[in-house]
Amino acid sequence: MHGAFKKQLFFFVFYLVSSAVSADNAKAIAYKSYLKGVNYEQALYAFEARNAFRNASALDPKNPGYLTHDAWFLHLFGFTEQATVAFQKALNHPQGTNMYQGLAWDEFYLGNLAESQRDFKHFYSSRWLNSNYTNAFIKAPLLANTENELKIYELKQKLARDPNNLALQKDLFNNYIYHNEYNHAIALGRTLIANKKTDNFTRLEFARTLFKNKQYALAAAQYQQLMQRFPHNAFLSYEWGSKLVELGQYDAAYKMFTQSLDDYPSPEAKEALAKLEAQKGNCDTAFYLLSDISDKRSSAYSLGMGDVYRKCGQYMRANIYYQKVLQKYPYNSDALWGVLSSTAAAHQYEGNRVAYDRWQEVYNWERPFLQEQLVDYYQSPMIPISADFYDSSNTFRRQDVGVAADFYAMTNTRLNLSEIYSGFEQNGFDSVSRNMVQLQGSKLFTEHWQLFAGISDKVYNNGFNNLNGNVALQYSWSETLNATITFNHSDIIDTEPPFSIQIYNYIVAIGAVGLNIRTDDYSGTMYYQPTQNLSLWGKGIYGKYSDGNNRTQASFEANYKLINIPEVRIIYDFFYLNYSNPAPIFTQNNHSQSAYYDPIDFQVHTGKVRIEHFVTSKLRMGIEDGLSFFPQNSSYGNAVAGYMDYKIITHLGMRLGAQYYNQNNSIFRTSRNGGSFWAKAASLSFIYKV
Repeated sequence: MHGAFKKQLFFFVFYLVSSAVSADNAKAIAYKSYLKGVNYEQALYAFEARNAFRNASALDPKNPGYLTHDAWFLHLFGFTEQATVAFQKALNHPQGTNMYQGLAWDEFYLGNLAESQRDFKHFYSSRWLNSNYTNAFIKAPLLANTENELKIYELKQKLARDPNNLALQKDLFNNYIYHNEYNHAIALGRTLIANKKTDNFTRLEFARTLFKNKQYALAAAQYQQLMQRFPHNAFLSYEWGSKLVELGQYDAAYKMFTQSLDDYPSPEAKEALAKLEAQKGNCDTAFYLLSDISDKRSSAYSLGMGDVYRKCGQYMRANIYYQKVLQKYPYNSDALWGVLSSTAAAHQYEGNRVAYDRWQEVYNWERPFLQEQLVDYYQSPMIPISADFYDSSNTFRRQDVGVAADFYAMTNTRLNLSEIYSGFEQNGFDSVSRNMVQLQGSKLFTEHWQLFAGISDKVYNNGFNNLNGNVALQYSWSETLNATITFNHSDIIDTEPPFSIQIYNYIVAIGAVGLNIRTDDYSGTMYYQPTQNLSLWGKGIYGKYSDGNNRTQASFEANYKLINIPEVRIIYDFFYLNYSNPAPIFTQNNHSQSAYYDPIDFQVHTGKVRIEHFVTSKLRMGIEDGLSFFPQNSSYGNAVAGYMDYKIITHLGMRLGAQYYNQNNSIFRTSRNGGSFWAKAASLSFIYKV
């Protein structure tokens, strides 16, 4: 027993000693890594320094010196989101108030205003910080400026007594920059860089300040000198490339980003290069570069994906990534701008009301150039001109030609005014023409509630004149979940609206307009996107017809994206239609025709494959094939559709679309053997943005 105890004691002591040695070894390696990082930092090899500091903190996570140094390093070199993480880890350090200052400013620039306001209170005492955080956001720079004014005054007094003090000169130089006194900063910076003892980061700040002051040629010369002094410096190549992007010198920027990646595979350079590749139309290359980034949870990655999708014309996919950023940083200016530009380009204005309000609320006083672009995107009217044609085997034909003006009317309100001419024909019956004037609008009341409403006057050449209207209320829990309830009073011929006629259209007879049948439709819609690639949609309709008939209709769709480039989706659709009574018979010129398609318990199951791809940056094409099964008579149908979007010039685009449908055995109310049915449609539209 005594021997066993001795043995256990020996192993316990050995474990303690080996653990201590191991811990000491880890700390020694951490210190070496930290020193390596410091050397890299002094020579402006920021990517390499970041990696070394990260390794030091991982080996010795409780070392406060490593934590604080890493946080301020990340802050000063512009790794803002990573800096917030580092500052949060360092808050328990004795210099915690200092950490709060860095954290508050980084959250400020990221657009997390509520958190920034909270952290500002740790070192600023001001009544402004107790008001709403957007007001605090505007006032925070003013508080900092007041503080800097005092520091500048004190430093000038000290330098008057000790004019050659390099440390005081550097401090004054930095405070001039913080105070946006760039001319004073540049004048002092010239003195500093002439001093051989000046550190390299100050030289970098001098180059940055020249650029901020729009002295681009001088800034370029300073960056070139730094890159010559420190060859193969991936960070300097990346930063100067980013400046060239701001200047619109994309080819030169491309060379810089490529050079940066050759020297060090940073995610920042990959994201920047991916955006330029997308801008050139090389979308496959752009997505490949982004797929190689390990940290896909960062806002930088999401912004990169959003920008690439937007530049490649996939605006709604872009919007998803921008929204991810806004979930974490609600006032992030880059994400807000991304939402506004992507939804506007897709003409989905209802999706960007909240973003537009936030932009106006906070950034109206900043980014004047972008603000001008925003006004151009959002407030400038669009003028679509469209035409379509529909024909089917029962000889029913429809043509529509229309022009519209889509414009921003007032805060959170968008209107669409249109005039559409329609013609309806069927063999053996008199043709009918119609002119429709329509006003549609949408109004966002809160982030969650939105109202849609419209009114139209329809004048037919056979003497009918109908006033129609609709109203819908939508509630959005999030960007991925919403529900809508709708009331619609309309002519039944328009239950499938102009310019979006479905191939399998149950209103395929001229009796619908010949008998002037109208409907009151009550409907509910639900949309849910549980994952990035999967979306679900469902709709139910109850319609009360003016001829006494009732319609029950239900639809469901599951949409899954298999591949990004080209975009390949598989889709399942279910459609149900039932009428309580037979449709009335329309008789004219010794010809008789059911006024509309009126089946009982009609069901369709459809599987689709949809492929869409940007052939060039201006040309997007898509094709879809759908196979339908009808369980009532075990028949099959096939629908083929294709489209082409082309950007003719900056403000003018066009879309050409075509569809064809064929069913081997039709289903009628009283028959399951109606013979073959086919339908075809084509559409053409031009959209001009004023």
